[in-house]
Parts: sequence; C-alpha cells; structure tokens
Amino acid sequence: MVDSLRVQPESSHSLDAQPSQTTAKLWPALRLPLHTRALRRLRNVREKTSTPIPPRMSIVRAGVYSALATLSRLLFSLAIVKIVAWQGGPEGVGKLGQFLSLMSIVVAFAGGGIASGVIKYVSEYRNNAHARIQLLQGAAAYTALSAALVAGILLVLSTQLATWLLGDSGYRLLIVFLGLAQFMIAGHNLIIGILSGSMDARGVAIINIVGAAIGIVAAVTLANAYGTDGTLYSLVLGQALLLCISYPFFRISPWYKTGTLRPRMDRNIFGLLARYSLMTLTSAILSPLVQLSVRNHLATDFSWHDAGCWQAVSKLSEAYLLTITMAISMYYL
Repeated sequence: MVDSLRVQPESSHSLDAQPSQTTAKLWPALRLPLHTRALRRLRNVREKTSTPIPPRMSIVRAGVYSALATLSRLLFSLAIVKIVAWQGGPEGVGKLGQFLSLMSIVVAFAGGGIASGVIKYVSEYRNNAHARIQLLQGAAAYTALSAALVAGILLVLSTQLATWLLGDSGYRLLIVFLGLAQFMIAGHNLIIGILSGSMDARGVAIINIVGAAIGIVAAVTLANAYGTDGTLYSLVLGQALLLCISYPFFRISPWYKTGTLRPRMDRNIFGLLARYSLMTLTSAILSPLVQLSVRNHLATDFSWHDAGCWQAVSKLSEAYLLTITMAISMYYL
C-alpha cells in the first residue's frame, strides 16, 4: 500500500514544476491558489529516502489512550485544587484560578499556537519525509520566534499582570518565571503536535500520564516548602518539564531524523502556519478571559474568599462534565 502511494521522481527537480497527479492526491486538504509559493513547493517536493511508516492505530485503542491521558489530567487538576485549598484556603484557590487562566492562555499560545497545523500537515505528509522535514524546520523557527514574543510581553507586563490577576505585585517573579519557562512549553507543544499527527496516541498518553505524576510530586514538594506560592511555581515547572519527557519519545520515533527541528526561516511556510495562530488566538483566549473577569469582579466587589469558593465549584463542575464527556466518547467510539 505504501509502495503504491510513493511518488516517483520526475526528470525535473524544480520546485516550481507542476505537481503530478499522484502528488496532488497526497495533499487533498492543501488546495490553495496556484500563486501560493509554499503550496507549490511542498506539493512538488519528492521522497528522497525510504522512511518506515508506522501502522495507523485503531480508533478504539486511540480512544482508550486518550481517555487515560484525560483521566490523568483530571486527577492532577483536582489534586492541585486540594493542595492549594489545604495550604491557602478559599483565598488561595481563588488566586490559583486566576493564575491557571493565565497559564491556559500562555500554554495554548506558546510557540504561536500552531499545534493544530502541525498535526494536520504531519498527517498530510505521512508518506513524504522530505516535505515533512521541510515543514517542521519552518515550524521550529516559527515556534522560537513566537515564544520570544510571548516571553517579551510577559516580562514587560509582569508587574501589571501580577497586580491585576493576583492583587499583589510581589507575584511579578512568578510571571517572569512563566515567561521564561514557556520556551520549553513551546517546544513541548511542537513535539506533541508531531506525535499526534503521526498517530502515536500511546506515546502522547504516556507523556501526559508521566507528566501529571511529576506535576503532583512537584506540587506536594514545593507546597510543603513554600505554601501556596510554591504550588503556583510547581504548575509552571511541571509544564516546562514535559519537554524532558516528550523529546526522548520523539527521538526514538521513526519520524525523527537529524536536523528535523533545526530552525529554518521560510516566509511561505510561516504564512501557512499563521492562520492556525489566529484560530488559537480567537478560540483559546476568550474563555479564560471571561473567567478572569468573573473572578476579578468577585475579588474586587466581595473578597478573594468568595472568588475561591466560585473557583472550587467551577472546577468540580468541569471535572463532572469531563467525566461524562469522556464516557460518552468512549461509548460511541
């Protein structure tokens, strides 16, 4: 099956040559105007090496691994709320909610928020290692530039964000730590996108489960040493350390080649990925911003105690909804 899909090399190696019929079938989702240079280049690039293609995982097994990963994140989230409630009471839970909303925005947009695009194009280029590497090198450069931009914004606005979100400018160092750590978070997002696009649901699930376990250990350790502040720092540390787990999985995958993630500036590939940044910007930011506004209103007009009670009830509702959604998904799968 793979041999029948492999594109035969043409006599002309020009990137501007017209794509063959077989090549056009390999990229049905990338039908853009002919003047798009990135599309023409990626359509006409040829398979230069024989790369073993891992078999696709069945949807049932993928659903089971996804459920395990979701369950691990759910337990980690509830454990963090319990630790903060034990250390700082409802007031600490309220501040935890504020910081978690900020973290969700930063984590979603770390590296430019191109995870969906990476998943799509890695899957599209499943049978073309050269095109896949060409795209991932551009994605690596895009990720690095976006991470630098996000870090700069967090560093410059650290005092204002700490005062507005947590009611204390003393949390400025926490925002700065988040800004620096999101470089590692961005790298992790890129690798998870590659593994997800290659249908490695087992690897993604293991990364999430191990990451949740490490996060709980870090939260308990830092909470005992530094209280609620230690728990907040452990959230950032746990997210950053995920890169230390995901990168070894990527290295041993059949998709890895030397230089795969070597950053390479490519304006045309940047254009292909920028639309996913816009999609992430509009979809992943609105909900956290609403929650930030609600908690800020409760803390200002009432107290952080009331904001913490609202956050605890909201977190439990999210857990119930996630459990039901996961059960329904598994049933239909």
